[in-house]
Formats: sequence, structure tokens, C-alpha cells
Amino acid sequence: MNRIWTLVILASCFFVSGAKAQTAADPDQRIWTVEVDSRVMQYGISRTGVLFVLTKKAIAGWRVDSGQEAWRVELPLSDLAILGVDAGIARNGKGLVALDLDTGERLWTLEALPLSELKGILRATDKVAFAFGPVDEKTFRVIGFEFATGRVIWSSDSIAAGDGKAKDVFLFTYRVALPDSTLILAFNRGGIVRVDATTGAVLWRLDPKLKFSIGWPPANGLEQQYGFGSAEPLVSGDYMVTTSGTINIKSGSIAWRVPEKPSGWTSALTQTSRGVLTIRASSGDRRALQLIDPATGSGVWSKPLILKGLLAHTIRENTIFVAVDGGLAAIDLSTGMPLKQMQLPDFTSHEKPLSVRSLSGGDFLLESATNLMRVTPAGSLVFHLHYGVPMVGFRPLNGVVIPPTRNPENLTYVHTNDTDPLGQKGIVLIDPERGRELGTVRRKDRAPSYAIDAMTRLAVAIEDRRLTGFRFAPLPK
Repeated sequence: MNRIWTLVILASCFFVSGAKAQTAADPDQRIWTVEVDSRVMQYGISRTGVLFVLTKKAIAGWRVDSGQEAWRVELPLSDLAILGVDAGIARNGKGLVALDLDTGERLWTLEALPLSELKGILRATDKVAFAFGPVDEKTFRVIGFEFATGRVIWSSDSIAAGDGKAKDVFLFTYRVALPDSTLILAFNRGGIVRVDATTGAVLWRLDPKLKFSIGWPPANGLEQQYGFGSAEPLVSGDYMVTTSGTINIKSGSIAWRVPEKPSGWTSALTQTSRGVLTIRASSGDRRALQLIDPATGSGVWSKPLILKGLLAHTIRENTIFVAVDGGLAAIDLSTGMPLKQMQLPDFTSHEKPLSVRSLSGGDFLLESATNLMRVTPAGSLVFHLHYGVPMVGFRPLNGVVIPPTRNPENLTYVHTNDTDPLGQKGIVLIDPERGRELGTVRRKDRAPSYAIDAMTRLAVAIEDRRLTGFRFAPLPK
């Protein structure tokens, strides 16, 4: 699975000197370095392979292969929202600026929004985006504008309505976009609402007094690693299935809800041909699987199936394949009865599979942060790659961006403290289906964040006062 890590806010700096080439003898394949002089806030790689970096002073694009500046926009910008494969919208004071991230061209400018503070930007549909924030002490406003032109098409003060200070209102992370250009949102004031993205009309509102939740995502990689956080909402026909139960999308009424004091939480929801597969976690390491009817919440199976592990899974026809402690279990989708269990080697570093992928040839690919394993349908091991877990002091490593638009081979990577045959340790670029290591970039002790361009086998480290371009050093065959 190609992991795309969340953009992180970093303490780095920006743009003083030009790129400095390294000699060919440099063991870590460094090809350029750019000294910087302002704090780096966000970064990424555009569709054409340009590294874009947002600082306190500007947004600039850099050619990944040479470190030469491709474009630069100097404005008091902040909070770049990547709202498409090649475009982003940044805050400019109380207004917005849309930029082409390949060329730096300003697509449009919104000089000022009728808000006292801009709290966020959200891509609602292909054509419409939302901006939102407080107007005064009590009023919280949501504004809809055309993504292509920046033209404001509606404004609403009733979407996040209710008591309390407007400056304290925030949008919960999970939201659901529906095919009819409506959106289901949840603010901490005003409950859950269904909004028409083209008009701003509130189609229905679920009273916050009902205490119905759409879920709470894991805050960081460690929580994800150990199975914390709840499932994203899932649309199944006329119903939205959440951690609290199901909502009738048309009427906005609760069709079914989880008991008020449930044991554990819903950690995964998966649509199947026979219903919605739910996985409920508890404080221990056991999980309960059940197939439910989304309209009623009733179990399709006669009883839940209790298994041990994080239960990453994939579905192939009428069989669920689940990663359990000690192997991979096959379960009949229609009955919930175990069919067989394949015994597999343990993952290293006390890790458990975070994903199971069904490959076109029939094999399965299991993956965690530092383990990659391919097995046949019979349970025979094709390969198992495992790596030492890197740490910096008491903190995990910083994040990595590897955009899918620049990754046609669906490559992945691992961070490791293992030393490769070239004497390097750091990021290893991998062809996951074949288990081939394609190259490494040495990790420095300060643990930079990286933007990886898998198409050209290049990476840029973002750390301290510099951006550094690396070529993945090929490994001996």
C-alpha cells in the first residue's frame, strides 16, 4: 500500500543561497542543497514534479532534480490548502489566493471575506469550496465559492448555529460528500448537518442533544499503529453508518444507534455485498467482527466473531481475509464462520499488519510501518522484508509526502535504522508487490521530513535551515 503521510508543520527555514552540487563520491547521493531563512510551514510535490514549500514569507517552487527555483510568490500567506492535484488555496490576510502549484501562477484572488477570522477552507465538491469562521462574538459563517474562479456564490450563518462563542467553533475532521453535491458535516456547535454545496441550504440537522457522533480519527501514527481512533463514516444505500449508529440520509433521522454505554469502539467499517462489516475494539487486543444491516443495525451473522489482533482485512468474493495474531484467517462473509487460518511468521518490532491488500495474481500483501510480507492463498511465504524501527530521542520520525500523481508504479517506503549494503540507513524505496528494494536515502540524526518523487527516484529532505535533494542510491543486485 502506498502510504501518503499527512503534511506536517515544521520548524525549518527558507531561501537564502542557491543550490550547491555535491561530488559524485558523496555516499548519500546528495545532489543539491538550498539554504533557507524562514520557517517552513507546509510542503509537497506538484503534478509535474516541482517541490512547493510554504513559509511565513512566501510560497516557492523548486525543481527536484536541480534545486533551482522554478517560481516564487511573496505574500503574507498562511495555511496552504491542497484542494486539487495541481492547485492550492492559501490565506492572504482575510482573503484567499489560489495558485497553480506547477507554475506559481495566481489563478484568482479574493481580497477579503466577511469574517473576523478565517478558521478553515474545505473542498466540498469538484466545483465548490467552503471558507468558514466567526463574524462576531456569536455568529459563525460558512461561505461557498467557486473553486475555479473564487466567486462567492452563497453565505450562511445557520450551518453552525447554537449557543457559545463563535471563535470557539470548529469543524470535526470526518465529513461525508454525497453524489448529489450535498455534504454531511459536524461542527462542535449545531450538531450534524446536511448542506447543499451549491446553495448553502441546510437540508436537515441532527440535534446535538442526541449526542450522536460521526467518529474521532487517530491524532498521530502511534495511535493508528496500536489501533486507536474510530472508523470513518460510511455511506451504504440510503444510510450513513457511523461509530454511533446509522442515520437515514434522506430524512436526517437516526435509524439505529449503538447502546449508550458500549464496550469499546468501532474501529473499522467496510461495505460488502451482504451488509456493512463492523469491527469493534476494546481496551484489550481482541476485536469483535459482525456484519450488520445498516437500516436496523441488526446482525446478519448469528453472533459476532471474536478474534485477536488489529484485524486489517480485505474481501475477495464471499470471503473475508483478516490479519490476526499469528497469521491470516479466512472467514465466510455470509455466515461469519471461520474457514481456515494460515500460520505466518510474526512481524518484527512487536508490530501488527495495518493493511492487507489482495493482489491481482491471487497473493496477499500485508504491511505495517517497518514490515512488508507477501503470501500465497495457501499461506506460503513469498517474501518478508523487515526493518529496525528508527527513533529520534523519544519522538518518532517526522512525516513523508509521496504524491500518487508522481507514483505510477505504486511504490512505498520504510524508515529504518538498519544499515544497508552501502552503509546507509534511513528511507528505503520499495516495489511492494515484488519485494524489491530500489534504493536508499541516508537519514541524518536530526530526522528531517521528506518529499519523495517516486517517478524520478528523487527525494528532498526538509530540516533545520536547508532543503536537500537526494537521489535514491541504488542497491547492489
